[in-house]
Amino acid sequence: MKNKITNLLVALFAIFICFSCSDDDNEGSNNLKGVWNYNGVHFVMEFEKEEIPLPKGMTLKTLLETMGLKTDNLGSLGELTSIPAKMLVTNFSEYANVKMGKYFRGLEFTSDYDFLINIVAKGQNKSVAATYAMGKNALYVELDKESVKQAFGKEVAIPSLQYDYTLSDNQLVLFTDKTKIETIVTLLSVMAGDNAIPARKEYIMSILKQTKKLEFGITMKR
Repeated sequence: MKNKITNLLVALFAIFICFSCSDDDNEGSNNLKGVWNYNGVHFVMEFEKEEIPLPKGMTLKTLLETMGLKTDNLGSLGELTSIPAKMLVTNFSEYANVKMGKYFRGLEFTSDYDFLINIVAKGQNKSVAATYAMGKNALYVELDKESVKQAFGKEVAIPSLQYDYTLSDNQLVLFTDKTKIETIVTLLSVMAGDNAIPARKEYIMSILKQTKKLEFGITMKR
């Protein structure tokens, strides 16, 4: 179960990084040349309510077990059917930072049009080749199909999406908003072929619908 959750998280970021697009003209791409190393998760989540109800039949204990986290010291808290919004934000941010540090290494822009996505898959360092065009606030990326197949062990067809970025002081931040994350979550269930995913997807989607602001992505440093 823990490995399946980890694979989902890695796949999420792979999709997030790899399938970005923009209608803007290519400009300023030279600023990206070089190696960008993973530096942490970019995560902004704000809710309308202070308490977030869990899906029917789920408790805090079963939620944490699904995420592969320890539940030994929960006691009666494990039976809660709703959780404080602040707790959810803190736990998810910490969990994502730890896991992504193990499986995502960063990006390497080798020219004005080519770059590599550096990951760890099945315990080995791997790179996915891609081409890109850079707009004012977004990237358009097209992956090498054979490279994707070698990294993930199967062919994956995913539509292009638009993601924002900021670049300052040798720090690159790539992130997406609520609407695009909902699309990504839907795609994950197709990619993973895991019967347990529908339950996780139901929970994730129920959480997304309760947010008033959501940004999710990665930060990297040169």
